[in-house]
Parts: sequence; structure tokens; C-alpha cells
Amino acid sequence: MFLAFHGEVVPDASAVDPAEVYSISATGKTSIVVSDEKASTGRHSLKFTDGPTAARPGQPHLYIKPRFLKQGRGLFSCDLQLDKAASVGIQFRTQASAANFPVGPSIRLQGGRVIATGKGEVFRYEPGRWVTVKVILRLDGSARYDLEIGTKGGKAVAFKNLVGPDDAFKECGVIVVMSPGTEESVFHLDNLVVEAVE
Repeated sequence: MFLAFHGEVVPDASAVDPAEVYSISATGKTSIVVSDEKASTGRHSLKFTDGPTAARPGQPHLYIKPRFLKQGRGLFSCDLQLDKAASVGIQFRTQASAANFPVGPSIRLQGGRVIATGKGEVFRYEPGRWVTVKVILRLDGSARYDLEIGTKGGKAVAFKNLVGPDDAFKECGVIVVMSPGTEESVFHLDNLVVEAVE
């Protein structure tokens, strides 16, 4: 599997502008492409290539726009494989602008360590291994979230009721997957799931 995006019933999918669901920003020689080089399952993944030519840190980045995550709980999960120099940031936002709207939890993978808002270091991984990240957002006004993380074929660790950075974060309009580093590096993303859950 490469991508699952659940939560909205669209009467005519051909009438949906892809820009309403996701967008990509890559400057300089950075890029995000569908690749058959590596996959967690199946044959394809998204390949993020970063380097010093980016206009600013955080590019390339993928904006996912789950308009349906306004209440209840929201699930985000994915598999990531990072080379030694790569870093990955995952941030949950109310809107695209992190400066003007409330921001939810952030997860960062870099140098074999995973750092999570409200907890600090939560996990260590070996570069080159697939890491599964699963986040449950509580969109009930508490700004809390649950996190589960582990390596493929290994044991996962779980954390419940983590504190987000902003109590005003009550709905998730944008999920950003970005490469916040400046070195030449590559990471792959697969099995991306975004959905509303009971």
C-alpha cells in the first residue's frame, strides 16, 4: 500500500482539485517523487531528497489537507526510512501557517533519535530501517495526543495522553511532512494513512 486517505465522501472524485487534498513545495535541487527504489510494502514510496540548495530549511515538504479532522479523533500513520544524514519533521497544524494559527504536536526523526512534543526523546532507530509512526489526535479541545512508534518487525512503544504545545489546537487542517535539514540526504515515506476514527 502507498496511500490511504479516508474521511470524506466525494460524489465525483474527478471534480476534486488535487490541490485541495495535498500540495508539495521543493526548491533548489530538493524534490519529492514517487520512487520504486524502496518500499515498506508494495513497490513504491515517496522519495524526499534534500540538500543545501533549498531556499530555506523545511523544504521539500508535503502538505496534507484533511478537511475532515475537525472533531473526535484523527489518525495519522506512516512508514519512514531515513539515510544517516536525513531528518524528518511531522507537524500537525490548524492551517498552513504555523505563525498565525494554533499548532499541534510535532514529531522529529534525526540521527537515530525520535523527539516528540510533550515527551522529548521517545525512541531510537537505526538509519536504513523502516520506522512506523502512528499518531492519534484528540480533537476534543484538550490538545492531547497518543503516539506509537517502532521499527518494522520490531517492538513498538506507546505513549498516551501527551501534551501538545498549544491548548488552542482543536482541529487539524494541515499535516506537514518535511525535511528540516540542510545536508544532502534522502528519506522514503510509505503506507501513509490519514483518517477520522471513532
